[in-house]
Amino acid sequence: MFHSIRRMPSYHYKEKCTITACIFHIVLLICSICLVAIGCTILSDESKGIPRFTMVSIGAFAIAIGVLIGIMILFGACVELPIYIFFLVMIFILQVVLGSLALAATSKSDGEVYTAVKKVFDDYVHNPQNEHKKTVVDIVQQDFKCCGVEGPQYWNSSGFKQYPVSCYDQNSFDNDLYEEGCVSSFEESITPKFQAIGGIAIAFALVQGFGIVYYCILSKLRSMPCRCDWDKLITCTLHIFLLIYSFVSIALGSTILDDESQGIPRVTTVSIGAFAVSLGVLALINVLCCIYTLRTYYVSLVPIIILQIVLGGIASAVASNNDSQIYTVVKKVFDDYVHNQQNEYNKEKVDTIQQYFHCCGVQGPQYWSSAGLEYPDSCYSHVNNDLYFEGCVSKFQESVTGKFRAVGGISIAFALTEAFGIISLWILGNRNSEESQRLLD
Repeated sequence: MFHSIRRMPSYHYKEKCTITACIFHIVLLICSICLVAIGCTILSDESKGIPRFTMVSIGAFAIAIGVLIGIMILFGACVELPIYIFFLVMIFILQVVLGSLALAATSKSDGEVYTAVKKVFDDYVHNPQNEHKKTVVDIVQQDFKCCGVEGPQYWNSSGFKQYPVSCYDQNSFDNDLYEEGCVSSFEESITPKFQAIGGIAIAFALVQGFGIVYYCILSKLRSMPCRCDWDKLITCTLHIFLLIYSFVSIALGSTILDDESQGIPRVTTVSIGAFAVSLGVLALINVLCCIYTLRTYYVSLVPIIILQIVLGGIASAVASNNDSQIYTVVKKVFDDYVHNQQNEYNKEKVDTIQQYFHCCGVQGPQYWSSAGLEYPDSCYSHVNNDLYFEGCVSKFQESVTGKFRAVGGISIAFALTEAFGIISLWILGNRNSEESQRLLD
């Protein structure tokens, strides 16, 4: 990295780049330590025997990124500047993904945690002679200082005449009984750590992203064929706008993807979430590649602007006219279960939707009454056992429509701003060419 800095024509630029590189390394080091430390505590909780309720292990993901950052710090000075920035951008993307996954898991973890914890206890209840399952339950209850799924009453309702020994505090004089259930105790332990990981990953990624843009501009802008300060200022502004857009697009797209993965069929021909994430990644790649020539910059930015307008148009259109589509797809999921109650896959989809969106039935609990069925357990909050009175159509619509409007508005707004910047650069370039031609004549 520093070899490239030495070839820069100005000592002033060299000094600034060196200082910026040191700041980068300090920021990266702090981020690496935080991710590895908190990731280890999450891995410790995840290793107690409770099945993972996220797509990937948040703890292992955090540790892997932290180690990767540490490697970058050690070997960053041994590689050329473009390679260094490329890997820095890749780390930035991984941090955004980690932060999005962790924060999404904390915002909608009630149902998943309940399902995962209950499975551990039910497996033991159905086979109490299995020593491995008994050990897992004992470890969970002792480490999280809890008893049963939602309290000691779980063991009474399961036909046990007495509570397991692990339900009692072995360190207290009177062997006090743990009154708290393991669902709430596990949530209290894991949720703050997920929030910390998510906040740290996204906060450091944002700072690191702006630093990448600044570093690229400071070290490479003088090699770009710009003829005036206005060219450089507009290019710098476009860099920053692209970085902000990529960050917002990936974050919003990830939350939409999370909603789309809960079992409700997609209401659009293409996945808005996947489209937004892909476009955000493409914008990040553009931020990296645009440090070479303005011609390449124009060629790569114009398709992004077109895709932003397309994404914005689709998302805004769906957000404005999706009432009947959402009702149809949600009702189909519930009707499939009602018509084939023995199908575990259909039941799991309905339970996941109701717990994730905190809803009951298609348009309310009356759906189950009209179908001649009792309310499923997933119609109740696993925190305070309250019945969800709102239907899943309105809850899903509230969740998705707001995000679709945000993606649509942000994409179109950024596309118009970037188009204005490109047009301004083109006009300035023509003026500079005309001035140069007049001087030659």
